[in-house]
Amino acid sequence: LLIEHDRLFVRKAGAERFLQTCDYVVTQNSGVGLLAYFFAKPVILFAKSDFHHIALNVADIGAVHAFDQAQGHDPNYAAYLHWFLQEQAINAGRPEAKARIAEVLRGHGWPI
Repeated sequence: LLIEHDRLFVRKAGAERFLQTCDYVVTQNSGVGLLAYFFAKPVILFAKSDFHHIALNVADIGAVHAFDQAQGHDPNYAAYLHWFLQEQAINAGRPEAKARIAEVLRGHGWPI
């Protein structure tokens, strides 16, 4: 694939550098996909992932359709990141983190 497609390359580090100028990210479920949202880049996912909500999911729409939609895919990345990181996760840096952890554990039946 690398020989046939000059826009395709594989790197082990430095994703931020490439995310600044790429058109979109294609991944199975890499954290680079989540990082791409900070650069307002569309993500095509080939596997299930925690950050699938605004991605173009191959399992749902097929590979051809996902690639066809990538260029015009423009969800509200900032709103999604806030929802995902602040509302759906527990931010350990916030003052209410300990109380939220205890609340979630109690909600799952742990005797806290």
